[in-house]
Amino acid sequence: QRYFPDRAVVVAEGGREVVERLIATPVDHILFTGGGDVGRKILGLAAPHLTPVSLELGGKNPCFVDASDKAQLELYAAEIVGTKSYFGGQFCQAHDFCLVHEAVFDDFVQLLEDRIASLGDRRHCQMINATHAARVKALLRGSEQCARPPLPPATVGDDSVPMTLLVSPDVESPVMQEEIFGPLLPVLRVSGAKEACAFVSKRPKPLVVYCYSEDDVACTEFGSATSSGNLAVNAGPQRMQSNFNVGFGGVGDSGFGYSIWGRAAFDDYSHHKAIFRGRQFAGSVWGAAAPAQKQGS
Repeated sequence: QRYFPDRAVVVAEGGREVVERLIATPVDHILFTGGGDVGRKILGLAAPHLTPVSLELGGKNPCFVDASDKAQLELYAAEIVGTKSYFGGQFCQAHDFCLVHEAVFDDFVQLLEDRIASLGDRRHCQMINATHAARVKALLRGSEQCARPPLPPATVGDDSVPMTLLVSPDVESPVMQEEIFGPLLPVLRVSGAKEACAFVSKRPKPLVVYCYSEDDVACTEFGSATSSGNLAVNAGPQRMQSNFNVGFGGVGDSGFGYSIWGRAAFDDYSHHKAIFRGRQFAGSVWGAAAPAQKQGS
């Protein structure tokens, strides 16, 4: 209460009906984190009051893995599998799929598979609920032959999904069209950074593009040839989450506004009102003339 008045923070529990009532209040600003379909509905509900909205919509975040030595590839694999399995892929910055340089494709797939196998029982990632788990499992249908390690005969429970690679799945399959938001990781072969950039540019703009490369030319290519809310060069999600010096937000299909942290988010939620105040009445050439200046002033 030292800094905020009573009821500065109010929690209203409920589903769609509660949200619709809150938006109809009206309010000064709306923040929504989630999928694009619901984001569009939020914008529609906010439109009658012209309420400003910040949307963080995630998307299919690609990760380009360039040709490197084995030690460097092991670091990439540890970061991708470790982060994906720790959260079960259920956060907006998760690596959604990998585009791997053909020169190291087979070796990197093996490193990823070995990392997943080393998880043991932790390979089974708990989803937020059984409904979401069923949705993620449905994305596997038709791509079971691409799974590595092989899919276990059964999961621990209805609300869990095994961390699984999908090697070279059909790019038109559901797992390559929808945001996964789960522990599945499609891996595709590319000839290099140029082909990877072209692949990314043909798809809806993601929240994050990851570029893991020791080649400055390849990193520059991703900066200039792709459009995304954020670009992470040789950095994982934690580096972004721990840096409050810059804003974090989407673009296009991945949303807009700075919704998460730092000064940029504070500014996004604030109205920057300009105040013009004269020491005495100041007219204009269109109306009242300004008072004459006093001698010596």
